[in-house]
Amino acid sequence: MKNKILDFVIVGAPKCGTTALYKLLDLHPEICFSNQKEPRFFTQIKGQFGFFSRRQGPRLSGNFHKGFSWYRSLFSKFKEGQIKGEASTVYFQNSDTPKLLKKYVPEVKIIIMLRDPVLRIYSHYYQEKKLGFKFSSFKQMYEDNDNRFRYYYKISRYKDHIDRYLLYFDKSQIFILIMEEFENNNLLSLKRVFNFLNLNSNEYTFVNERFNVQNEIKSRLLQLFISQAQFISSRFVFPKNIRRFLSFVRVWLTKFNSKKIKIKKIDKTLYEKIKNNFLRDKEYVQNYLGRKINWLNYSD
Repeated sequence: MKNKILDFVIVGAPKCGTTALYKLLDLHPEICFSNQKEPRFFTQIKGQFGFFSRRQGPRLSGNFHKGFSWYRSLFSKFKEGQIKGEASTVYFQNSDTPKLLKKYVPEVKIIIMLRDPVLRIYSHYYQEKKLGFKFSSFKQMYEDNDNRFRYYYKISRYKDHIDRYLLYFDKSQIFILIMEEFENNNLLSLKRVFNFLNLNSNEYTFVNERFNVQNEIKSRLLQLFISQAQFISSRFVFPKNIRRFLSFVRVWLTKFNSKKIKIKKIDKTLYEKIKNNFLRDKEYVQNYLGRKINWLNYSD
């Protein structure tokens, strides 16, 4: 099998189950994922991990400036006969990613995970709030048309992002996975992904495990240190052993600084107000898949 730069990529969307998919696919012996889950290589959009601006939330920089030698080094575990994959959720909304992928890895296969667009917004809000950002209530952000809420909203405009990928890639190269279906039947969804990637599902040992359990931070100061250290380390190229050590410390500190939380269900009245903005996106995805999907239906 030819040693390509990249065979497939999970591009998002954020808060749609990409971490769970990544961890389950990583169990397949014929898949080699990058050493870090979100290398954010195929984007040149600048940003910073904005912990000095608690009202704005995090903005992640692209790492294309590090070059292909750095990117190839992330696949140090690659073995003959495997395919290379990575997962970076910023690729879904970053406008330059499809063009860069087409230019440098034109045959790459693209996996997009989606969920109910309103619940995606709500989950995104809580993910950033648990990191210690000083946000107002979700309802207040919606009523104020807050900048951060508009950012969440924009990501959930699925039609816009999928259309951007279709400008550069054939539909046969794009696989859309619905998170709700994935949660209902992990194994069936994984077999569909394996089929898309031309992998043998018989080589896979299925593990039924829940990933991405919601947590909140114990100490904002410690989280600030972890996040700024992550931002600084992402700006420089370190030797592999130092990268591994820094990653271990970051993961350990993050776990130490976390506690489980139970997310309050979104208010039904608010849900009904927001959902009308995404009816076209639901219809678009249904037409793309050729089947109905259970979105924008509030369940008690």
